Amino acid sequence: MITILTPTPNGYKRGCHDVELNIRIEDARKGCHQGSCDYDIAQLQKKEYIKEQLNSIPLDTLCSILDEYGCEFDEGDDREELEGIVLWLACGDILELDYFENGMEG
Repeated sequence: MITILTPTPNGYKRGCHDVELNIRIEDARKGCHQGSCDYDIAQLQKKEYIKEQLNSIPLDTLCSILDEYGCEFDEGDDREELEGIVLWLACGDILELDYFENGMEG
């Protein structure tokens, strides 16, 4: 899997499987943190700019991304749940990049 993370005016862009997710850094921080992130991911999925991006990803691509990460899922799983997992993974990647580029204060 090739993952490219690049800064953009709206935060960071996570590119993988010809998919780009533009997620603001403050939203990435809300989506990936210590403890359970389920509620926060569900709230982020309601944001129009994130919802539109996730809805545009074909289901087979969502499954391919999850498979590359080694996630266990069933083809019949709820699409919204799969989108939430991909969003959580993207938020984690974005925060990791931000940490390495800007340090803890970034």
